[in-house]
Order: sequence, then C-alpha cells, then structure tokens
Amino acid sequence: MNRAGILFLGDSISLGYRDIVKYNLRGCCEVLFPREQGKFASDLYRMLYEWKKYVTCDRQIDMVYWNAGLWDVVRIFGDEAQTSVDDYKKYLEKVCLRLRKLFPKAKICFATTTPVVEERYTDEFFRKNSDIEKYNKAAECVLKDKVDFFDDLYSFMQNIEAKNYRDATHFTYDANQKIAAHICGIIRNTFKDEIDAVVQAEQLRVSNINKVIEDVVRNKLPLVTWGAGKIFNEHKNFISSYCNLKALVDKDRRIQGSKIDGIQCIAPDDITSDISLVVITINNFDAQCQIGDICNKKNISWCTYEEFMDCVWRLYEDEMLKKSNYIPEDCDPDAVEDMKKYIGISILENTCNLDCEYCYLRTNPNRRYEDIGRKNPHNPLFVRKQLSRKALGGSCLIGLTASGETLLADKFVDICIELLKEGHYLHIVTNGTAVAKIEEIINRAGKYAKHIIFKLSFHYIQLKNKGLLEKFVEAVRVIEKSQASYTIEIMPHDELVPFISEVMDFSMKNFGALPHLTIGRNENDKMKLLTNGSFTEYNDTWKVFDSIMFDMRMKLYLTKGRDCNAGPLSFFVDLYSGRIDHCVYYENAGNLYLDGISGSKLDKVGDSCPMESCFNCHVYAPFGILPMEDVPTYYTIRDRKKADGTNWIKDDMRRYLDVKLDGLKNNE
Repeated sequence: MNRAGILFLGDSISLGYRDIVKYNLRGCCEVLFPREQGKFASDLYRMLYEWKKYVTCDRQIDMVYWNAGLWDVVRIFGDEAQTSVDDYKKYLEKVCLRLRKLFPKAKICFATTTPVVEERYTDEFFRKNSDIEKYNKAAECVLKDKVDFFDDLYSFMQNIEAKNYRDATHFTYDANQKIAAHICGIIRNTFKDEIDAVVQAEQLRVSNINKVIEDVVRNKLPLVTWGAGKIFNEHKNFISSYCNLKALVDKDRRIQGSKIDGIQCIAPDDITSDISLVVITINNFDAQCQIGDICNKKNISWCTYEEFMDCVWRLYEDEMLKKSNYIPEDCDPDAVEDMKKYIGISILENTCNLDCEYCYLRTNPNRRYEDIGRKNPHNPLFVRKQLSRKALGGSCLIGLTASGETLLADKFVDICIELLKEGHYLHIVTNGTAVAKIEEIINRAGKYAKHIIFKLSFHYIQLKNKGLLEKFVEAVRVIEKSQASYTIEIMPHDELVPFISEVMDFSMKNFGALPHLTIGRNENDKMKLLTNGSFTEYNDTWKVFDSIMFDMRMKLYLTKGRDCNAGPLSFFVDLYSGRIDHCVYYENAGNLYLDGISGSKLDKVGDSCPMESCFNCHVYAPFGILPMEDVPTYYTIRDRKKADGTNWIKDDMRRYLDVKLDGLKNNE
C-alpha cells in the first residue's frame, strides 16, 4: 500500500510544526524533512540538490510544503531587510522551478511568513510585521500561479495572542499544534483516497494481530525479528526463551551471516515462507511502515515490537501468576514501617498538557512523539508480586515519574493501589493539573493515603499562560484535606526571573509557604546549570526562596559520588521493559519481570560511577545512599511549615522520610 510522500522545507517556524504533522499523519503518509532549516530563500535554493539526494533518497515525493522569508526580512543594527524584495522574488521563483524539476509529480505548496511580536525584539536585531506583509504580498505575486497551493499562514495566525509565542518569533507547542492541524487538513484533503485506503488496510491488520501473535506464541510457530539495534537487544533474551525465534533480520550487510548471542542474522530477502510472523524491533514509525510493506508483498504477517510485547507480556504474566498460585496479603496501613530501600520507577508516558521551556521532551523533540497514549501491558498484580516486601526485604519508598505527566499513564492508579497494599510508600511526581486523578488515587487508597507524598512540580509560567493556576491550587487543597502529604517544587530558570516576586506572593497566599527549588541542568551539556549566568549569579538570584533543598543541591553541584550504595539500597526500574539499573546512568542489573529482584545483580556502585556529578544527589545524599556528613534528611529538604503552623508533610510520612538508610545519624 503506497503512502503519500510529503517533504517539508523551510525556516525555524517549520521546525516547530513539522514533527507534529509527522506524528498526526503517522502511518497515513511518510513525512520527510532535513535536519537543518532553510534560512534565507537563497539558502533554500542552494540546498535543494543535497536535500533531494540525502533526505528523500529517491523516494517519490507527492507534495512539497515549503516556506522562506523569516531570515530575509530581518533587520540588524537598523539596516534594511537582509534580502531586497526583488531578490526575494527572484529566489522564490527559482526555488519553485527547481522543485518542479526535482519532484515532477509533486503538488507544490508555499506558506507565507508568520507574524511576529515586534516589542520583544531589540533595536539591534528585529523584524517588522509591515515588512513581513510586504514580502508575503511579493511572494503571492510571483508564486500564486506557479504553485498548487498558496497557504496564507500569516493571516491564519495573525490574531493569535502574544502568550502563544515562546519569544518574539517562534510559537509555543499549542500554537504549533494549531498550525499542524491546519496543514494536516490540506494534506488529508489532497490525498483523501490514498489515505483512506492505507487506514482501512491498517485497521484490518490491527484487528487480527493479537490473535496472530497468540497463535504464534502458544503453538511455538517460527518467527523472526527485524532490526538489530537497542530494542532487539532489550528484548532478545525474553523473545528467544519464550518464543520460537528463528533469526534476526537486518539490512546491514556487515552482520548478515553472523550470529548475535547465538541468533542467526539474515538479509530481508532470506525470509522464508515458513515464517509465521515478523516482529519489527525498530522504534521508527516510517521504518516500521516500510518493513510492513515488504512483509505484505511476501504475504507474511507482521507486527511492531510494541504490539508483540504488549500481547506476550500479558500471556507470560498470566502464566506466571497461575503457576505461582500468587495470593497477595494486604499490609496493615497503621503498621509502623521502616524504609529499606528507595526505588525509582520510570513510567511509560510522554503525553503532557504543558509545554515548559526547560522540558526534556522539548529539548529532545524525537522523544516527544514516542509513547504518547501507549497502553501499559503489565498486570498490576504481577508488578506487585515482583516488587513484594519479601523480594525487597521490607517496605520501600517508590518514586513514580514519567517523561510526560505521570498521572496520565495507563493503569497508573491500579499499580499505585497494589504497591500501597503491599506496604510500600509512594512518591508521585505530577504537574498538579490532573486533579481528578489525584482524587481517584486518594479515594481508592483509603487509609493507605497517608503513605503517599505528591511532588507537585510548580510550572508557574505555563500554568499562568494556560489559565491553570487555580487548578494547581485545587490539587493542593484536595491533598491537604486528605491523609496524603505533598511538597511543591520549582525549576529555577532564566525565563522565570521576572516573575520571582509574583511567584512568592502567589505561593504564600495559596500554599502558606514558598516552594522548594531544585536545580536545572542544560540537556545539551549536563554539567552546566540551566542559566546563561554564572554559578554565583544563579545562586544569588534564587536563594531568596530560602529553600534547604536548593542550598543542598547547589552545595553538591558537580560533586562526584563516592562509596555509593546504589544497588543494595536503591535502584531504578523501567516499568514497560522491566529493565533494572543501579542508577539512571549506571549499568543494567537485570529485568524485573524475567529475573526478579533476587536474580538481578544489584551489587554496590561504590566509586565506579562514570558520572562526574551525581544526578540523583537530591535523593541519594539525604537518604544516605550516597554517604555524606551534614546533609539534611529527605523529609527536611521537602517539607515546609505553613503560616498556619501546619506542615506540607504529615506525621506518618515525616517519620518514614526522616531517615538515613546507611545508618548515619539523622541531621535535623
């Protein structure tokens, strides 16, 4: 089934919406674009040859959606626009003619330059909307009759409010979603018949795939995996031991004919007709579709690794629970427990209703569109069994967080309840906007609610821009009225500096105390703080919050971990794959679902950590996992006494968190 090929070319505005378009059209169309932006119209013209060669790789392109103008209209030090109107028109026409030559079957769509927020520019570097309008008019004059679609994005975005801009020029994620939806509408209308045919074929495949997988697994029918990368390595042991894995398929000729951990590697052409299923172990949607097309031509069933593992995990866990005759015993919620370990659990969820400037998902755009709305294949009861008090040696503090909003993850509440009944205490990270989920957790937990602390990440600017500040306050009120505890944390960054007084006033009025502060790190260089200023400037700016946590983190910044007890006293689990790591940046120790805790190699990290600075020092040092003198307990760095004399952290949780796991004396 042929999918339409859509090529995006343009400046930094296109960088904001093209990934969203790609995600929205996944499976329906193949969306391509170069890594770099087009900059000036002349640059776009110059780069077409390379992009044709290296981006499209001779794949038929059915539509080219392009724009140019943002760089051409910029004024520096009061000069005229960088490109004259006449030169701009000349290069637009040359680009259009070249596109017709390079992609003769493609529909050509030109998008006008979008409006800017003039008052946010400096006198040295600025753009004017009057210039943009003039250049857009020139573009219309020269291209209107030469392109198939002339998309007036300027008019489409002209009345958008300034709060929907990240800076003077670029849009927020929400605004880019609006543009992307508009562009997707053009593409869907243009290729309606082709898209409908692709969608119908995929719906038919998906409706039957679980039955195919179950049949292959239960009857030990032969299957192959396709792709020798990270995903294959993560799942190969389980697939090869639980299923009839015949071979690994890969296009890399260097490994064809060899064996990887005893598994024969073959070329795609060597897939034989007796193979019942091809499992695609590649996390790239376009690649999955291309491989699926190859399998369809061979009349062989195929599935993605997500579809396969979702089904196989369910079969495996049901079998293990049945074999073990596992019957859980709920712990007494009033029993006095001592913490034995800290366990960090990574939840599979990249969906988020906020778009923070410093967010990991923004700085890693390829991750943003992975795992959105993914279903959790694991049985909450099996998760509980593998993390039982018996397996762990007693009650543990379990930290639950996702790359997106944690509370939106599938089966999250069910898993929380099972872990609470097992006798564990939970540290749940949330942005405080999913109030209904917070209420559900608290209500279902009942008396176990006192074993929960919500870490509320206070993303002030995003909450304010989206009108969600009162929703955040509502979340605080819900927790305050329950037996659960909470702590409020802010990520200090340069964009927030003008709002410091406003944040402090709002916090005292609504939370009875100031938020605690973490420290931000630059995702491109994790040794650097999230600021353009110096260490001293950063510290002096944010110390007004009088946060013990911030003071501790600044004190330990760039401190190398020594004699670290990660492993015996702490480890991290990827809830989806089951992978167990000693620490976020330390080596793999085993698999929760296959090896269990007892079968994992959780030896002490000691002085072997490869990181120059401990990224988990805000947890490891307070709990004594990273032994250090004169470091306050975790309770101390998370709690605040409110103006009314009450505390964020209630008594039962205070007692549980006010400890040192390595036996060092508590530091009040």
